[in-house]
Formats: sequence, structure tokens, C-alpha cells
Amino acid sequence: MQQWVKPRPRHKKTFRKLYEKNYSVVARRWPHIAKLLDTLKPKLKHEVLFDPILGRPNLRVFAGDRAVMLHSPDPLLEAEQKVKSPEFRYPQFLIFLGLGLGFYPLVFKKLKGKFIKVMLIVEKYPEILKAAMHLVDLTPIFADPRVELMVGVPEDKLFPYLRKYMEFGTRKWFFKVVKFVVHEPSFALDKQYYKRVVSSTRDAIREALIFFGNDPQDSLIGLDNIVKNIEHIIFNPGVKDLYGKFRGKPAICVASGPSLAKNAHLLRQVQDKALIFCCDATLKPLLYRYGVRPHIVSSLERVPAVVKFFEGIEPDLLRDTWLGACPVVVPEVYETYGGPKIVVYRDFAHFRWLGIDRGILRIGPSCANMSFKVAEALGCNPIILVGQDLAFAETGESHVEGHVFGTQNVKLPQNAIWVRGNYAEKVATTRAWYMFLKHFELDIADYKGICINATEGGAYIEGTKVMKLADAIEEFVREPIYPVEVIREHLREPSVEEVRETVSSFKERLKETKEFMDDVMESYRSKLEEVMAFNREVLPPILSRTEDYLEDEEVERAKTLYNEIMKLKVETMGQELFYLYPMHVVQPYVINSEVELTAIFEKYNDYRFAYVEWVAKHQEWFRVMLGLLRECYVRLDWIDERIQQIEKKLNALVE
Repeated sequence: MQQWVKPRPRHKKTFRKLYEKNYSVVARRWPHIAKLLDTLKPKLKHEVLFDPILGRPNLRVFAGDRAVMLHSPDPLLEAEQKVKSPEFRYPQFLIFLGLGLGFYPLVFKKLKGKFIKVMLIVEKYPEILKAAMHLVDLTPIFADPRVELMVGVPEDKLFPYLRKYMEFGTRKWFFKVVKFVVHEPSFALDKQYYKRVVSSTRDAIREALIFFGNDPQDSLIGLDNIVKNIEHIIFNPGVKDLYGKFRGKPAICVASGPSLAKNAHLLRQVQDKALIFCCDATLKPLLYRYGVRPHIVSSLERVPAVVKFFEGIEPDLLRDTWLGACPVVVPEVYETYGGPKIVVYRDFAHFRWLGIDRGILRIGPSCANMSFKVAEALGCNPIILVGQDLAFAETGESHVEGHVFGTQNVKLPQNAIWVRGNYAEKVATTRAWYMFLKHFELDIADYKGICINATEGGAYIEGTKVMKLADAIEEFVREPIYPVEVIREHLREPSVEEVRETVSSFKERLKETKEFMDDVMESYRSKLEEVMAFNREVLPPILSRTEDYLEDEEVERAKTLYNEIMKLKVETMGQELFYLYPMHVVQPYVINSEVELTAIFEKYNDYRFAYVEWVAKHQEWFRVMLGLLRECYVRLDWIDERIQQIEKKLNALVE
């Protein structure tokens, strides 16, 4: 039977020095974790033990009536055996489920470090991290920029945390090669928590791929609409004029879920007491069915069908209702809407590239997500959600009566997703609605105020407080705040002189961007020729062999081209102008292609073959990228023409 001994008094000094060494790195890289450790009130009972022969430290953790040892007597050998598992032959993106005393990540870094690109260490218990920092030198891990430490994150906050983590930098490139390293004793301490980590990781990866890697053609449509809307952008005020102007005042964000019929009538009595937002599709039902005039209408979708939400509405009904549209909508939306307008930028790089400041918000995929983020930026608290069902009614309706496209615009799919309901145990939703729901959870996790879900039906949104709308009004919506007067007071339309300065500055940006794009495309054309030569001269002999082997010169040429291509990608895509202008268009292709390219390195027993295939596939990569870059360049000429028209309009105004 394994014998363990407790540490002796002389060990205390060593423990303290180790902790101070580890803590200094943690405090520099993760100040929030250092603060957590400083204020920690231990709840998890544990004791430090040593193996009397090898002298390795261990931790016995007491969970209920169980005692769990975090490691075997030889934790390094234990970690080495984990590393030797076939699934970790060429690990690139590792997620550690449980830190233990840190031996697993230390050994993975030592033995597989040349392959690893990303490491995420998830530990539920801060007490275990703190103990490990007293017992093991973890600075090689903590100081490694590839490593992220995630400690003590509550179960209901896992998805928002992981969603943000996954979108950073080039992590998206490695989504297909994510591997979970399970530390079994940690997993045994709380199986539910670590299973939730796995499911939240998968949700985060899927949502990030959808959000960032959708379709270049969709991005081009958005860019086309920005080009066509440039005049609306230049001449209209921006949402930034209203930032913080409703601090501490209630907002009600209205969507067109079927449950809206249950409480929409209550909105009439609070039109002067709350800032009321609605989705574009909700405007007509509110105006014509319930007699409610919202203050701001959110519009985000770039499809022509959005125009129908505004067709035929009398301008008199809209005089106190502002269209808060993102300029990726079709220009007919601006032309059809008969009321005042506010420009609201979604956090797309194209809007930063314009250099025309109207206010940028990190808006999710739906106009309901948009309403929430605008309300937050304006300082509203609480934010009350109404009609935000994100699910089918029990009787099958997808939307409220009066919706332009009917109450069953969306049909219940055979592969419906079943989620927790606000009032029902389970409700049916779609993949798209589920994406909207998860983005609400992401936004609410960052929101500093109270979010009340007064949707009387529908799906539960993590982080909200579920209440009846009547109760929410009674508790939070009491005093008049006169939203129309506040908006009119603070919105400021640009003067002719300001527009002239904007146009002059933008023309310089346009010239600079054209020159930059010319340089990038020329460098890509040159490298494409080298890859084509490789595919003509090197690839055929390799493919014709009956045995798997490579000549040294073939490997050398492949590795050289690999390094040159990687350097070119970093040098071009790392430039600010690349990020600001073409990146949003090429990003879907870049992400999806890089996901496939990184997976190549897990295919072969002989790692060198991966270099050959990776290089060969860049013939297609450069051709696609050049095609997309040319499409972006054409839009620069279109914008140039629009700017000339605006200059003529300005001259006419002065005359």
C-alpha cells in the first residue's frame, strides 16, 4: 500500500519561495487571478503530502465523504504516459480539464512543445491552483504566451468566457484540432463542471465559426451596401451622440416573438417612462396593433426583405421614432423609412477604415442583440426584454400576430433544438435562434446592470431575471424620463464644413488603401508562381512513388516555402490597412481554409509529408485570395465615384 508523508516545518520556506515565484508571473499575466488568490477564502479542504521515496508532492482533496489524490506517486511518469497517447501525436490546440499540480501541462510543453500552438488550462478550484503554486515551479507554463489560465469561472459563465477566448487572434485557425487533456482526479471532483466546459467549448467554437467565418459573398454584400450608404453615413448623426445620456434609466427592448401578444398593450403606458427599442420586424405590429410608438428601431440585416418592414408607414407616425440602422442594410431601407435616422456601426473593421466616427458597438447577429447593445451604450439600467421568445410557442407560432411575414414565418424543423424555457421545462428553437440566445448570454455577462426577461414564454437566457412585464414596470419603470426630448437635445447633425473635412480625409485614406492593395496583390501573385512551380516540379514524383518517402531536397524546398508563405501571411494580414479594409471580406475564407490547413499536420505519421501537402494546397489559397482582393479593389473605385457625387452635392449646398 502506498505510503505518504506530510511536509516538515523546514519545507515552509521552500513553499513560500515557490509561491512567490509563481505568483509574480500570474500577477503580471492574469491580474484578476492574482486578486482571486489574494482574497480567497478556502472552501475546498485539502492536505499536502509527499511520496517518501521519490519526494514528489501530491495533494489529497476532500470532496464530501471522498478523498481524492490528485496524482500517483510518480506524477511525471503519469504525465508522460498521457502524452504518449496516439491522439496527442502532433498536438496543436490543447485544453486541460483540471490543472492537478501542473505536471500534465509541464510535460506536454517539454515533450510536444514544438507542435503546440495554443494551451488553455481550466481549473474549477482556485484552492488547487494556489496549492500547486506552493509545490511546483509552474513558471515555464505561466510565462508561455501560448498558455491561458482559466480559474474559478462559474458554470453559468463558461460559455461567455470561452466564446471570447476562442475569437482571439489566430486561435480560430486551430478549431479542428482541439484536444481535451483530461486530468482524471480533477474530473472526478466535479464531472458536471468539466462536462459543461466541453459542451461550452463546442458551442463557443461553433458560434465563433458562424460569426467570423460565414461567407465572403455575404461580406461583399455588406461592403457593397456600405458603399451605397456612404452619403447616409456622412450626413446623419451617430449613436455616439447618445452614449451615457440615459444612464440609470430603464430601457425596454421589444422583439416579435409570439408571446408579445400577452403584454404588448402594457407598453403604451410607459412610453415616456422608458426608452423603448424595437426590432425592424416589430415596428408595424407595435404601431398598428398595439398603438405603441417606440423611440429607436434597430435594423441590421442586409437583405432587401427588410424594406417591407417600413413600406407604407405614414411619416407622421415616425416623427418621434428614430431608425437606428447599421449601414450594411440595403440603401432602400434609408430611403423608405419616413422618420429621423441614427447611424449605428457594428464592430466591423470597414467602419473603422472609413474614419467617420459615428459610434461602434460590438453587436451580435440579430437586431434584438443590437437593441440590447445600444441600450447598454446609452447607459440604460435595467434593460427589460419583451417578446424575445427565441423559441416556438406551444401552438407552433414563430412570430407575433401582425408580423409582415405572418405568425408562422419560421416552421418548426425536424432537428429542432430543445432548450430550457422561461416558464416551460423545455421549448423548441432553431439553430439561428439558439445563436441569438447564446449571444445574449455573451452580452449579458459583460453588462453591469440588471437584465430582466419579461418575455412571457420562450427560451430562458442565462444571466436574466425572469419577471412578468407588469411586475417589472411596477418595480423599475415609475418616473417620466421623456426619451424623445433627450434624444432631440443630444443628437447633432454634421455641418457642411464638417462633412467637407470628412470627405477630404477619406479621400486620402482611399488613395493609401489602393496603393496598399496593389502591393499585397503583387506579393501574392509572386508567391503563387513559386507554389505553382513547386506543384509542377516537386509534387508529381512524390505522388508517383509506390513507397512513402521523401528526398531531403524535397523536404527542404517544402519547409522553405512553408516558412516564406507563413511570413508573407503575417506581414500582409498583420498590417493595419489589411485588417481595416479587405480582412472582413477575406476573413471567412481565411478562417475556414486555415482550419483545414492546420488539420493537415495531424494526418501523417511522418510529419514532413504535412509540409508538402500544406504548400501544395496554397495554389488554391492564393488564387482564391487574389480573387477576393480584386473584388475589394473594385469597391474602392465605386466609393471614389460616390465621393465625387457627394462633393458635387456639397458644392451645390454652398452655392
